[in-house]
Amino acid sequence: MPSISLFEIIASIRKHGFVVVASMLICLIIGQAVVSTRQRYTATTVIEYSYSLAEEGKNPKGEKLDVYEINSPVVVEKVINGLGLNTSVERIRNSITITPLVDSTTKQKQKALTEKGEDFEYFPTRYIINFRYAGNLGHAYGQMVLNKLLSFYDDYFRQTYTGQRKIQDVFSNVNYDNYDYMEICELYDSQLSSILTLLSDLQEEAPEFRSSKTGLSFSDLSTYFGNLYSTDYNKLYSNVRVGLLSKNKELLVKKYQHKIEELTLLWAKKNDTSQLSYAILLDFYKQYKEGLAYNELGLDPGDTDETGDNIIREQDVGKIITTYDQIMTQYVDESVEASDAKNHISYYSMLMNDYINDNVPEDAKAVYTEKSQRLIEKIDSQIKNYIDLANETLSDYNRYKGTQYISFLSTAQSKPLLNRTIIWAFALAVGLFMGVFLVIAIEYIQRLKQQADAKQRIERIESLKEGVIPVDTSNLLQIERLLYEQAAKGFTDFMLYYQPILNTYGECVGAEALVRWYDKELGILMPDEFLPLAEKHDIMALLGEWILKTACNQCIEWNKDNENMWVAVNFTINQINSLKFMDGIYSALESTGVNTKNIMLEISNGGEIEDPQGIAKKIIAIKTFGVRVSIDNFGTENSAIEALYSLPVDVVKIDKSITAGINTNINSMNLVSTIINTASLVNYQVCAEGVETQEQFDKIASMGVDFVQGFYFAKPMPAEDFNKFLMEKAMV
Repeated sequence: MPSISLFEIIASIRKHGFVVVASMLICLIIGQAVVSTRQRYTATTVIEYSYSLAEEGKNPKGEKLDVYEINSPVVVEKVINGLGLNTSVERIRNSITITPLVDSTTKQKQKALTEKGEDFEYFPTRYIINFRYAGNLGHAYGQMVLNKLLSFYDDYFRQTYTGQRKIQDVFSNVNYDNYDYMEICELYDSQLSSILTLLSDLQEEAPEFRSSKTGLSFSDLSTYFGNLYSTDYNKLYSNVRVGLLSKNKELLVKKYQHKIEELTLLWAKKNDTSQLSYAILLDFYKQYKEGLAYNELGLDPGDTDETGDNIIREQDVGKIITTYDQIMTQYVDESVEASDAKNHISYYSMLMNDYINDNVPEDAKAVYTEKSQRLIEKIDSQIKNYIDLANETLSDYNRYKGTQYISFLSTAQSKPLLNRTIIWAFALAVGLFMGVFLVIAIEYIQRLKQQADAKQRIERIESLKEGVIPVDTSNLLQIERLLYEQAAKGFTDFMLYYQPILNTYGECVGAEALVRWYDKELGILMPDEFLPLAEKHDIMALLGEWILKTACNQCIEWNKDNENMWVAVNFTINQINSLKFMDGIYSALESTGVNTKNIMLEISNGGEIEDPQGIAKKIIAIKTFGVRVSIDNFGTENSAIEALYSLPVDVVKIDKSITAGINTNINSMNLVSTIINTASLVNYQVCAEGVETQEQFDKIASMGVDFVQGFYFAKPMPAEDFNKFLMEKAMV
């Protein structure tokens, strides 16, 4: 081996100084990319439950305190809607941790009692809330989410456990296209009536209160909502009633008919119940007058000369009055509900008849419709603004009225996981080292060049002896001659493309290696153009070994970031039966040092196996190397299912022709179902090839496959583009 002196190394560094600078810049860029893609932030804050029952582990109602309601779905969903975030409830929830804050004295006491075998019950009142999130979301993202989360939790806690009120905004997500005009009027009427009733109660409860946030009193809010009800709403209702407006009159009439039927049943039921209550009331009063109630209390009428009007003892009067009041209340309530139902029946009957006998001209309807649309937009905007003002005022009132239930002991602070300055310094140091190393390597390679050229000439001569290149290639086709030359050169013009393999959650777990040939004379050649020729001229073993080695080296690169990423390489039945096959597999795996569990060998045309028992023995031998084996293009022959029981593979890949008909062809659906069920019985996993649409993915994922691949997710691509694909997936 050639040697290099220190003087020669220094001279090489001066000569190739740009290599050192370029290496440092590249490492700096990589360091920045690492910070950008791997950066994580943690937002933290501390809260304390400051009411007395919290020290007993209870909420203000005396029930068990559940601190994990902080990241309950209902609270987190409000945060997402309130901030307009493009994320899911579960993703936010899974990023939040809640840890009790226990002082050292309590910890020591707990340890001492536990060592003595005694129980120690302690209910912490302080908790640390952590929210972890990706660096690409920005430093302030976590603070914003955590502050909004605790704000909504505070509102939720007060409303749930302290009886404090809040107006529900039902209009934020309402789609007016789903409502007819009369239904919109009924929605406004219902909500405005309930809001005005609540504000009336609050005004009576606190007539002097005025919010420091909004400057409004409950009287002011009542005026806002009342004016909206009496002006714009009444105008809207008048336009709809006079114009008999409807988006679908037949459907509206049917809805009213259904309502009338329901109300008729309700009226009959409530009327019967009220009449029964009235009869019981009269009977009870009659018994009371006759003194039967006195006997039921266990007294003897002969013990007194008093009549039935006044024989009830003083201590028993309360029981009689209570029973009488209960019956009277039931009678009144049922009568009122019956009366309301009857009035509603009359109202809806009138509306239904009006719409059935509609004779309003179309030009007049157009005018009423235009006015109504403008009024709906105006009312929708105003009622949302008024509800926001009302809830801010109520929030202020709730704090004014009640005690402080939850205290926020610190503001939310975000801290980065990676220190940008340290990573940049480390990247520059690595770049300097690598640059010097590359300069030395360049000098060393130049000294080895002559020796390497001589070695290559010797290897070519040996290849000629082995028959890789025929003695006379003049009678061959151009593509055959070029293929022989590529075999001698080590397939320098060949390259591998990779198609992603994903699980049904959308995560990229592997890739299928697909070979391409880029020739200056013939252009881009696909496998079906040259693989048959490679088999014909016994070049397939060499090409297969090159493909496997290249795929193994790429897998090693991907495993640096994802230790579970795997690569699948195709082999035909003829290759497996070749005498050189096992040697080529061993050579590729041994020379690259790849983690063999991340290499999968695919047997193409699995449904056309004529000798399953013989292939099964080959597969068992292959798996001794530690690799996995799959059957490719499965299910295209009737013998496929039977062969599945005989082959000790790990994965079955459903042919794309079957996947294409999964939503339209009953035979395809039945075959996929059979493959999945059979695979589960023999403990194989299933991958669906050729997924090209969302509908195909939804259908086949619901049937229980483990993996999918196809143009819907990505086409085959060079390794560089595949790396970009992985980075994009990681950032989602």
